[in-house]
Amino acid sequence: MIGYLRGQLIRSSPAKVCLEVQGLGFEIFVSLSSYQRLPAPPAEVLLFTRIQVQEKGIEL
Repeated sequence: MIGYLRGQLIRSSPAKVCLEVQGLGFEIFVSLSSYQRLPAPPAEVLLFTRIQVQEKGIEL
């Protein structure tokens, strides 16, 4: 389980963000309200996460 990620915001869009955490790039799906509250890249952010397991794959 991944409870949260803290790292540098690389890019963001209304549907997902790319967060670099110690050299690894995580693609994280976000809600529109979360996206609107994010600072402009590059900025350090902390995002609380949940893992969603579906037939098509695993998403953060």
